[in-house]
Amino acid sequence: MFTSARRLTSYSFMGAFVAACTNYDFANLPPHNVSCFTEPPGRDYIRGQYENKIRMMSPPEKIFEVFATQKKGKNIYMSHLDLFQALCPYNYTTKPRDYSNSESQKSFESSALVQFADSDRNGEISLYEYYIFVAFMQTTTEDFIRFFGSLQDRPITKDELSRFIRFIQGIKTENLTIPKYMPDPRRQHLKSEEFQEVQEQIVNNLFEGKETIQLSKLLNLRELIYQELYTFEFRTFEADENGNISGEDFAKSIICYLDPAVVNKYWRSLNNVVWDGSITLEQYIAFQRMLRENLKVMEEKIQEKGVLSRKKLRELISEYSKSDSALISDSQLNILMRVLDLNGNNRIDHDEFVGVVKSRTFYGSAEPSQNLEKPFVVLKNKALKFLDKLARIYEILAE
Repeated sequence: MFTSARRLTSYSFMGAFVAACTNYDFANLPPHNVSCFTEPPGRDYIRGQYENKIRMMSPPEKIFEVFATQKKGKNIYMSHLDLFQALCPYNYTTKPRDYSNSESQKSFESSALVQFADSDRNGEISLYEYYIFVAFMQTTTEDFIRFFGSLQDRPITKDELSRFIRFIQGIKTENLTIPKYMPDPRRQHLKSEEFQEVQEQIVNNLFEGKETIQLSKLLNLRELIYQELYTFEFRTFEADENGNISGEDFAKSIICYLDPAVVNKYWRSLNNVVWDGSITLEQYIAFQRMLRENLKVMEEKIQEKGVLSRKKLRELISEYSKSDSALISDSQLNILMRVLDLNGNNRIDHDEFVGVVKSRTFYGSAEPSQNLEKPFVVLKNKALKFLDKLARIYEILAE
């Protein structure tokens, strides 16, 4: 509980600095050099890098604080657009982003959020609504099966859905920090009773006065939210005359989920790459859904086989993602292989796959294990290099 408070305090200065910087006129700031990729606007790059760190490494209340723009008394709220921007990473697009258009905040509405996260349907999302929403979206198919027994369609009651919402909150290791336990710059006046009220309102909205609803309604709503998120992310890129994005932008959409500290490492490995092909919205959604629904089994298969060739990757996609396999193009597979193959051996190994793909599951509410993993990996690598140097010194002395 206190870990979140310490992290929140550590970001306060950087958040104030970035907020101050973005009030300046960056129109004449030169584009930032991002290696082989087309350069994004300099202002967007600076702000986007900071925001990606928040999205990946922060607890839910910090993410909420950074992206919420709606104020009502002493409390702040997210608009529908705020929430979408909080969950979709900065993807180094060349399309300029408008930070000042308040009308776009008010006019943007998600039909999926009206059914779930925006419990009172007033266009404003509270901290508790955001937390329940993120817990729901980070729930895996295995979690649904674990609670409901299977994905077979059947009626569910209000009490069952309420218990499911409590269940998905419980399996998240990053719990919402109650403000009275932490220094709260937002001065949010929230009570635990409000959390229960939000949960009950979400349940009532879904049931619409009925005694039961079908499990398929809950699953279809989750899929609808994901489709709206993927569509929003797709449209942040510059589209061609056919409404498609380039192969280069598709490559950026894979890399953008990485820790900003290692993005440049991947870009340097992709110098002189020619990004062929164009990607439709349907292909983009199919690819994202394939990774989301098959992430665990793909990770296990790669770990089992050691490495994965392009042919084996296509077979894996065909086996575990039958409905989306036909929509995923050869261009998408080629780009995925080229991005993941960091060492250039035309194979994907386990570490390469996990390093790029798995990090996307932490967006919106970071897992503590994710924050701890990277420093230990760095220390491990340094220790191995040190031992290797000692071994070489020993060999020299022995001669």
